[in-house]
Amino acid sequence: MRRPARQTSSTSTPQVARYKLSVGRRIQSATLVGDAKHSWLDSVDPATVIAAERAAVTVPGVEHAHIRARWMGRTLLVEV
Repeated sequence: MRRPARQTSSTSTPQVARYKLSVGRRIQSATLVGDAKHSWLDSVDPATVIAAERAAVTVPGVEHAHIRARWMGRTLLVEV
């Protein structure tokens, strides 16, 4: 049986990016600052995940859905 996906990636990515950015600036690490800025680009808007969940439960017979969303290149992949 497949385990349900966790939603932490969509909500925690911006928090981690802010932390990396603040630490990177404090220790003057251009690499960490650059990584923080890249992390912002990888995050998925939580509203997108919520909209996908709402759309999934409108399908007859579906009572609850677990959604996982991530970027693959320039394409947003949403798994239900």
